[in-house]
Amino acid sequence: MRSIWELFETELKSFARGKFELIFTPPYCPDLQPIELVWALTKRFVASQWKSVRTLEETRDQVFVSWYGGFGKMKEAIKPMSQRCNKLVERSLERANLRIQRADSGVSGNIRHPVLDPEFIGELYTDHPEHAGGLDDSFGYCEDDELDNVL
Repeated sequence: MRSIWELFETELKSFARGKFELIFTPPYCPDLQPIELVWALTKRFVASQWKSVRTLEETRDQVFVSWYGGFGKMKEAIKPMSQRCNKLVERSLERANLRIQRADSGVSGNIRHPVLDPEFIGELYTDHPEHAGGLDDSFGYCEDDELDNVL
């Protein structure tokens, strides 16, 4: 049986062959996870299509329109999510870089090329209260109006 690290290494090699980029982000930071932004846009669109007697099938169809494109309730054109994903990824990377710049956490550089202070690495594995929350969370979650530029 292969270890989790062997499986992880296999996946990393698959990413490299496919010219994908794997970027590690801090846990519990949905505003830095592009997939969370995809779901936020999906939920926002489906909520905007609400009617009092909507069926489950209509809800499913509205999710599909949000992902694959089509027309909303007001006959407005909805771009497929594939055309919006790059903006979501770039937005997440920009926010991550801002956090790194503002954080006093022993991390510098940017999200694609982080530089860890050796002293900070040792503190990651202790119960040091100063680093208990990870990176500075002063930016919080994304606001709805921030997603308007992606729609």
